[in-house]
Amino acid sequence: MSANPVAGDWWPRVLQPIPLEKLLATEHVLVAENGQPWGPRSYRYLYTALAPPELSDAVLRNPGGIGYEVRATGPHPTVSATMGGSPYEPRFYIDACGLAPGDLEPLCVAWRSANRTYIAPDQGFLMTYGLIPRFVTIAGVKEVHWDDPSLPRNDVVVSIPVSEYHFPLLTRAHISIHRDYLQDYATIRKLHMIQVYFAECWEDPPSDIETGVEGKEALELSFPGRLVRLYAQRRPPSYLASVWGTRPLIGPGASPVTEGRWEYGQLIWPGIGGVVTHDRAMSPGLDHAYVTDSVLGRYEGQPGFSVNPEYGGVSYGGQWSTGNTSRLGRDLIRVELKKLYEGNPPDVVLHFHRHAVPPPGGDLRALRDQPNIATRTRRIVYALVTLGEETAALSTKALGRVIASTDTVRLSRTRLDYEGWWEHPIAEQAARHAPMGMTRDMFLSRCGQLDQLVVEAINERILRETLVALGVDAEQIIEWRSLKLLAHLLRLVITGSSVGLRLPEDAQQAVERVSEGLSPSMLSVLEQLHDLRIAGSHRGDDRHARKLADALALLDLEPESTASGWGLALDRLYDEVAQELEKTASALSSN
Repeated sequence: MSANPVAGDWWPRVLQPIPLEKLLATEHVLVAENGQPWGPRSYRYLYTALAPPELSDAVLRNPGGIGYEVRATGPHPTVSATMGGSPYEPRFYIDACGLAPGDLEPLCVAWRSANRTYIAPDQGFLMTYGLIPRFVTIAGVKEVHWDDPSLPRNDVVVSIPVSEYHFPLLTRAHISIHRDYLQDYATIRKLHMIQVYFAECWEDPPSDIETGVEGKEALELSFPGRLVRLYAQRRPPSYLASVWGTRPLIGPGASPVTEGRWEYGQLIWPGIGGVVTHDRAMSPGLDHAYVTDSVLGRYEGQPGFSVNPEYGGVSYGGQWSTGNTSRLGRDLIRVELKKLYEGNPPDVVLHFHRHAVPPPGGDLRALRDQPNIATRTRRIVYALVTLGEETAALSTKALGRVIASTDTVRLSRTRLDYEGWWEHPIAEQAARHAPMGMTRDMFLSRCGQLDQLVVEAINERILRETLVALGVDAEQIIEWRSLKLLAHLLRLVITGSSVGLRLPEDAQQAVERVSEGLSPSMLSVLEQLHDLRIAGSHRGDDRHARKLADALALLDLEPESTASGWGLALDRLYDEVAQELEKTASALSSN
């Protein structure tokens, strides 16, 4: 082997991305890879070995690396291996090239079959943390995400398990593991994690080909922990740089997952004197704490979690619950500390603590009566179902068949009462916490959700059939949508009621008294809500910006009032929508 003509920190130019990689800079750390990280003329095979302390230094100092592949006793072991008298033992290991007796344990297993390589996290690692796979597709690529459902904590491990080689292309397979779990595993196993790899890359033309390579076809350079080979090619001028290497990843130290799994620490809660430990939280006499409802954002809409927006409580399956909570004012939640600490993981307690605020002043009973996003949404949901019931009653009379509220607005009062109104998927979205400082885009997104809950729920077909049955010209209303149809039915009822007419008995006289355009729309708030949804879908359009300004004017809000956030505008919109639904249902009931 030639003496090195270059310094010990030297790397071929095309492989310089390797020493520049910051292995632990991100939450997820790459621990295995087969792929072409620097383009189609590059290859890298990388795995992670578990080494005992007495071996790790020797592995990292070994001149020329130690080998880079995860080896296996298969697949398809030979007859001599299976019939030679000793039982066949399937094993995975990384060859330490004679540095120590025995083999290095791989953090990830791998094997090849034909032109495919399969890589997977070691089953012992997965079992240690009780990880469960979840299969997802991102941008057309199928991935395996391993979750810890007991906390829960998702995406502890992310992998694409299969790479396929068709010269010169190699599809990428990789495994990345959350940094905390790597640190924890190294600590509880008392082992060092060392990455072993092989990489190569072509470059042409060799504009600044390294000193020792010029005039030679090949050069081999040995350094502590890596072996570099350079191959020059004259026609066309190019060279291939290859490296076999090792590098340290992480060693024993802290135990952020296992040791801290039930460590609550000592927390200072605003309004509670002194530090609160788990033992103190379990003792009698500790007062309540207060958090903002932004604490719910972590759980809203997430699979497995159940959020009760009326009380501000959170539960995860049958595993834990935040217990006795209640809402105060617009955006406060009162939490019983004993129930919060009782059986909930420390991560949940810490999350609530991050949203803690001092106790509110004034009369708590008065604060309980103030509306919040949940009570506002509940009012809208039940006003909508009442509207559906009144519309259904009139449609039943006009059409001569039974129509239910599930036909008119897709809601059932019985089901809402039994299951909880917030279990309705769109109502759940509408009832999520709404910060006072929300942006305009957040406001418009919520307008879209509210429009979907209310306007889209109104059944256009039933309304059209009902109006035609009452004697309205079908051609006149053929292009009308749900709001215009509902407004016309409302006009018929109000006009008829004002002169003692009832529908459907006196429908003909009512229809004759109502002319197109006789009065402005009776559903101006719902129409503005629908316009806001359209404005949200065409942000930046001047015409829709005017619709937004018109909506603010309808809500009696000046543009300056949104300078510090759009939360007040959303509150006012929810109140106006609820009021208009209630008035509409009341008007229909007068028939």
